Amino acid sequence: MESQLLDERDQNTLAALRVTPVPPRTYPTYRAGVAIALTTFSVLASLAISGQVGAHTLVLSVPIALMAGLLAPVLGFTMSSLGRNKIEALAVMRVFGLAVFTVPMIPFFILDSPWQLAFGFLPPYWPVRAFWSAYDGGAYWPYVAVGLLYNAAIALLLLRVATRRLR
Repeated sequence: MESQLLDERDQNTLAALRVTPVPPRTYPTYRAGVAIALTTFSVLASLAISGQVGAHTLVLSVPIALMAGLLAPVLGFTMSSLGRNKIEALAVMRVFGLAVFTVPMIPFFILDSPWQLAFGFLPPYWPVRAFWSAYDGGAYWPYVAVGLLYNAAIALLLLRVATRRLR
C-alpha cells in the first residue's frame, strides 16, 4: 500500500495531486481505507476457508478482523514515514517483520499472567490477543476496544507524519 505512495512520490505523481482542490491527506486516507477493507475481508475469508473456526467464532471475529485490518495502514505508514524511498521503506519492513509476526506470539507462552499486557505497545498484539480470547470463549471485547482505539490512534498519527513526508 504505502510503498506505492513512495513510488508515486518518487515519480512526482503526488505533485499532480497538490494542484487539485483535494486536501493532501485525502489520497493517503483513501488508500488506507481500501487497505483496511481488503485486509479485513482477507482475514475473515481466511478464517472461513480454513475450517478451523466455527460459525459462531467467525461472527465474533468480525471486529477482530477490522482491528487486524488497521494494521495495514499502521505498517504502511510506518514504511513511508521512516523510509525516504522505496528501498529504505522495504528495509524498514524487514526490521519490523520480526516484531510484527513473532513477538506478539510470546505472550501466549506466558499463560494467564498480567505480564502479557506488557506486549500491548505492539499493534499486532491486540488482534492476536482478542482472537485468542474469542476462540477460548472468554471476554474479548476489552481487547477489541483497546486494540481498535490504539491501532486507530497510531494509524492517524502515522498518517499525519507520512502526509508531511510525502510532500
